[in-house]
Amino acid sequence: MSAQVGNIPNSSRKEVKDITQRLGGKVKKDSVKRKVKKYPVTDYKFFNVLGDTMHVDTILTIRHLYKLNYTLKDDFKKLAFENMGQTYNDLSLDLKNDKDILSGFVAPAKYVNYLDEDEIYFYQVPTPYSDLTYKSGIYKGQMLHSLISVNVNPKLNLSVGYKGISSQGSYQYSIVSAGRFFSTLNYQSKQNRYGLQAYFVTHDISNEENGGITDANNFENGGSVFKDRGRIPVNLDNAKNLLKGQHIYLGQQYKLFKTKDINILNLTKYHRQIYDFEQTAPSDLLGDASATSAIKDSVNLKRFENFTGVKFNTKGFLIQTGVNYIHQNYSLDSVKAINGQILPKNLIDNNLIFASNLSFNWKRIYFKTKLDVGLTPSLSAYYFQADARVNLPKKILFKAQIKSISKRPDYRFRLYQSAYNAYNWYQPDLKNELIQEFSTALSHKKWGKLELKQQLINNYHYFGTDSLPKTSASGIGYAALQYAFDYNYHKIGFATDLLLQKVVQGGDILSLPTYVARGSIYFQNRYFHHNLFVQTGLSVKYFEAYYANAYNPVLADFLLQKTQKIGGYPLVDVFFNFKVKRFRFFVNAEHINALFEYKTPTYYTAPRYPYRDFNLRLGLRWIFFN
Repeated sequence: MSAQVGNIPNSSRKEVKDITQRLGGKVKKDSVKRKVKKYPVTDYKFFNVLGDTMHVDTILTIRHLYKLNYTLKDDFKKLAFENMGQTYNDLSLDLKNDKDILSGFVAPAKYVNYLDEDEIYFYQVPTPYSDLTYKSGIYKGQMLHSLISVNVNPKLNLSVGYKGISSQGSYQYSIVSAGRFFSTLNYQSKQNRYGLQAYFVTHDISNEENGGITDANNFENGGSVFKDRGRIPVNLDNAKNLLKGQHIYLGQQYKLFKTKDINILNLTKYHRQIYDFEQTAPSDLLGDASATSAIKDSVNLKRFENFTGVKFNTKGFLIQTGVNYIHQNYSLDSVKAINGQILPKNLIDNNLIFASNLSFNWKRIYFKTKLDVGLTPSLSAYYFQADARVNLPKKILFKAQIKSISKRPDYRFRLYQSAYNAYNWYQPDLKNELIQEFSTALSHKKWGKLELKQQLINNYHYFGTDSLPKTSASGIGYAALQYAFDYNYHKIGFATDLLLQKVVQGGDILSLPTYVARGSIYFQNRYFHHNLFVQTGLSVKYFEAYYANAYNPVLADFLLQKTQKIGGYPLVDVFFNFKVKRFRFFVNAEHINALFEYKTPTYYTAPRYPYRDFNLRLGLRWIFFN
């Protein structure tokens, strides 16, 4: 038989093999083993417009639980309002819009979910990458953040993502609905001489505004009658505000020579923002109004930038310099006359700014500086920042930073218009805000991180107790010492954060708690052949009672108050987290001690705004690499 088979033509060999198999013979089949290449997590990188590069994180630590809120950032120095998606009150000094020298927009309370340009990332991944994050809302609702990045080819990476929030909240008229869509592109030519990065981002953040509760006694002494918070009367039942934004970026660079890293840069940005406050009828709570029916205050800002410059990079030394043209058009509904003063409809600023960045990396030392200087006569402002990082012996990392800034006051202080008579002003002669800052930090993997910060601010702009814009007559002096420490002993883990701070000058217009503390203790272990990692424990946050700023729903901003102290109560959470491969699941019993305090609660976020009660929240994060 074998000789006969050997003489059969090749085209008939398959038929003979099939017959042999049916007769019980054994025919060896050719097999092809496909090897799928696996890439390490560090190959999945992302970077921002500043060049800060990071890689995907798939581990589970207590710090990941701290970031599982709707901002996806650690909120240690913030105090959340009752509903997810609402704003935060500050537990430390947080200067708004201090990243450049030009005027910022309005409604800073709505920016906790708004992406700055350095928080938008371009991706460089060897295989498709997806990231899914979910957390349940307050009473009814949820948050979902999704991202997918695809390497169309090794030189072209695309990404698209969406973050949506819908949460009803426990109190009347506090619904939050927000959406954020973004897409990015990262391209390099075959010989790496031409590079292109682009992104498109939209924001839509809507909040019902209830003005807080009408009577604190209903909350503090209401007992079982008002245990259902939806029964507590609130000040407003017909108001909401909305922030919309669109941001477009196109960055191009071209390498002039093959052997020398000299690049021509052109960066173009367009940013539009719209803020609306709407109400079906005016309320006495907010003062006298010129309208008797529906109210719609609307302001918007259009900003166009074009930077042209040169970048040179060699042997760890990089310098980038050029000129940035920026056009800003801040506009209101109409021209108004208030008490004989004409409030213009527009503020238009055209500015030229010299912008440069320098950095070098030598052995254990890294140093970088940023300098922006206004070139037009109308813009007498500057921004200087220097950062140093040194890797000391025994794995100690030292960091230091110096800032010196002279910037225009935000538009919310310069010009505003509303149907409510109290919120109309035009201040064309406001002085620049002057900021001096120094910070230094020492960190060690075993002993934690210690950071010292000092700030001095002149011409500090703020809103007074009468909701009107003010400028400090004297400087604001601020000093803070912060320590973060994580320690694991066998299967027991500890995490501690402590912030000590003092307003050394200007305490009458800047109120902050002297200390903020957070501690966690937890048990962790691996099960099922180390495939399941479990972490469960207790977390407590506490801060000194202080005159926290009051919230204004018309301005979506905070203002001074000296009538009610906030704080002096613990926030106790019990959590259970686990991880399987790249899937992380979180169960968090938030503010569990409120279960024993509901009859006589005294916890607030701001005057008239109670802090949230006990909530059982679920969350997850799931990462895919194919």
